[in-house]
Amino acid sequence: MKSCAVIHTGGLGDFLQTFPVLAALRAKWPRGRITIIGRSDRAGLAVAGGLADDAVDFETSGLHPLFGDDAPASPAPPRLADFDLVLNYLPHESFNANLSRLTAARLIHATGFPAPGECDRPVAQFVYDQIAPQLQLPPCEAIPRLHLRPDHPSRQAMAARFPEAPRAMAIHAGSGSPRKNWPLERFEELAGALADAGMPTIWLFGPAELECGDFAALARAGRSLSAAPLVEVAALLSLVRGYIGNDSGITHLAAAVGTSTIALFGPTDTAVWSPRGPNVRILEAPEGKLSRLSVSAVRETARSIGHS
Repeated sequence: MKSCAVIHTGGLGDFLQTFPVLAALRAKWPRGRITIIGRSDRAGLAVAGGLADDAVDFETSGLHPLFGDDAPASPAPPRLADFDLVLNYLPHESFNANLSRLTAARLIHATGFPAPGECDRPVAQFVYDQIAPQLQLPPCEAIPRLHLRPDHPSRQAMAARFPEAPRAMAIHAGSGSPRKNWPLERFEELAGALADAGMPTIWLFGPAELECGDFAALARAGRSLSAAPLVEVAALLSLVRGYIGNDSGITHLAAAVGTSTIALFGPTDTAVWSPRGPNVRILEAPEGKLSRLSVSAVRETARSIGHS
């Protein structure tokens, strides 16, 4: 394999589940060039971690005509002309059919996440097991990992901006669904308790959180990293003492960079959707109701992790 394109436009958490596949491709074909075609901020994480060589924004990739029934008969879109392997994670019937017709590369269609009830193993393992037999990749315990070099510019920038990071806890209080969120006032209470124990809080806010009045007020009042590029978020997460968050893409990112991670789970199945890794601790809410997860339970777990 000389060159491979990975087409993936899904969410952050879903994209991170492809990292074991990318690592296996890199190990099997160390001289092969891997290009991610997707959302540039997410694809850039794979490049920063050495799992890919290029990131191409799907919006400017020239592949949009493949979504229509009137896609050109030939030739292949320029972005695909030079690849000899394409992994496609887009679940769109017309796109998949046109892609199959127009590219001469070996084409593998894959699913980025299981349907409800389809899977009883971690998502990253589900994603890996689809690809491994087709490319003769070795069996592995599929755990997403993202390693940023100590001299990476984003790590240096975050270390300078947040000198308190090695003793701080990062908190991301949002997610893609309100039902997966621990109450915000409990995060605030937790932050106060951690500060009293000598662990300052660095809040993480994305654009969606900043549109909410309560989150925006908290971002203004506390020490925070707001609406930052994902590679900067990853860099900060690699520096902090620990991280606490809901079932979200940022929580999966914290786990991937190796941070001591506390993931708060309520209605979703931890066997499938929880982040994995030696530094991950899952706190499941009683009866799946996050309103029943106490501050004291999270506080005591937080006090037990990280640096001495």
